[in-house]
Amino acid sequence: MFLICTYMDGERWESGLEPLLYPCGMSFYRPFSYAQDYFHPEQLANQLRDSGQRKSLLETTWNDGFFGVRFRDPAHPDFLSTFIPLRKVHMLAVDASDQINIAFRLGQFVRPIASGENKTAPFLPKMELTGVVPDVKSIRLFIGLRDIDKNTTSTWSLGDEFPVGMWEAFERTISPAAKAKILHTILLRFIRLKQRGKSDVVVSRQIDSLNHIWGLRLRENTAYDLTLSYFRIKEPGTAAPPVEHQFLLTNPREEVQASKRSIQFNANYRNEEMWICPKSAGPGPIQVSFEPCKVGDEKVVDPRSAKTIGIKIPVIIDKQKWPRTRLLNLLIGVISVLLIVWLSRKYFCVSEDMQKILLLVIAGLVSLAVNGLKDVVLRKE
Repeated sequence: MFLICTYMDGERWESGLEPLLYPCGMSFYRPFSYAQDYFHPEQLANQLRDSGQRKSLLETTWNDGFFGVRFRDPAHPDFLSTFIPLRKVHMLAVDASDQINIAFRLGQFVRPIASGENKTAPFLPKMELTGVVPDVKSIRLFIGLRDIDKNTTSTWSLGDEFPVGMWEAFERTISPAAKAKILHTILLRFIRLKQRGKSDVVVSRQIDSLNHIWGLRLRENTAYDLTLSYFRIKEPGTAAPPVEHQFLLTNPREEVQASKRSIQFNANYRNEEMWICPKSAGPGPIQVSFEPCKVGDEKVVDPRSAKTIGIKIPVIIDKQKWPRTRLLNLLIGVISVLLIVWLSRKYFCVSEDMQKILLLVIAGLVSLAVNGLKDVVLRKE
C-alpha cells in the first residue's frame, strides 16, 4: 500500500482538490508526475522504472493506496509531518520515460470524523509521518507504507458517496496556509449521468484497455441527463468577492450537444441539471470538459488564478445501434424486394389470370418494401 500526495500549501494547491470532484470508479483525467527523489523508500522509483518489476507491482494488491495532501510551509511546523487522506486510489499505469507519471483510478472517499460532545464539527483523519519518512521537511510525495503503518489506514471510515460536510471538514483539518490558498475557490463536481428516460445511473467502466482509462461509455445521438454541483469555499460570516468566472462546456458542438453551454453561479452551492447528447463516435476516449472562463467570454483561464476549478469527464462515444424495429423493417424490405424480383420473372411464364394475381401480390410487396426501407433510409435522430 502507498500514499500518493500533493502539497496543499504549494503552487499546485488545486491538485489537492481536483480528485474529490469525481465519483468512484473513474480514472483521474491526468497522471501525477513525480521526480525520482520524491519517492520513499527511494528504491520504489527504481522498481517503477524497471518494466519487469513495474508489471509485477501493478498486478498485485500493492497498487492500492490513498490519495491525500501534505504541507510544507515552515510557518506552520505542526503540519509538516501530517498527511490527510481524502480517498482510496488504485494505480493503473506508470510511464517512466522521463519523470515518473502515475495514472490512477479513484476509489472510496474517506469520511470525516465527528468531534466534540455535540458531534457537530467533523474533521478528516490524519496520519503522522514522523518515523514513516526520514525527514518530514523533505519532499516525499509517493510513500510506500510498512505493515505497521497500514494499521492506521484500516481505522479510516470509507464510503462510495461524497460525504456530507466533506468541504467543511476539509477546511477545518488543513493548515492555515493551505486554507488561505483555497479560500473563495469555486469547485464543480460531477454527481451522476443517466440516459434520458431511464432510471439507472451510467457507471464507470474500462473504456480503453490499452491506456488503462476508466470512464463512461455513451452512445452517439442519445440524450443523457447530467447532474453537476458547484460549491464555493467561503469563510463563515465573511463576505466573498464578486464572482467573475463561470464554467464553460468546451467540447465543440459537433462533438457534444447540450441544453446549455455554461454554468453561472447563483449561490454558494447548488446542483445544476442539464442534458448532453454526444454527436460524434470515435475510436478512443475523449473528455467532456467544463472549464473556467470569464463571464461573457469563452477563453479558458488558469484555474489557479481564477480560483475556479472545473472537471474533465473521460468518455467514449459508441456508434448508435439500430433499434430492433428498424432491423425488422430492413429485413421486411429486403425480403419484399427479393420476392418482387422473383415474381417479376415468373410473371411472363404464367397465364393471364395468374398474371393478374401476381400483379396484386407484387403491388402489396412494393408497399411493404417502401414502408420497410423508408424507416431505414429516412433515419430519425
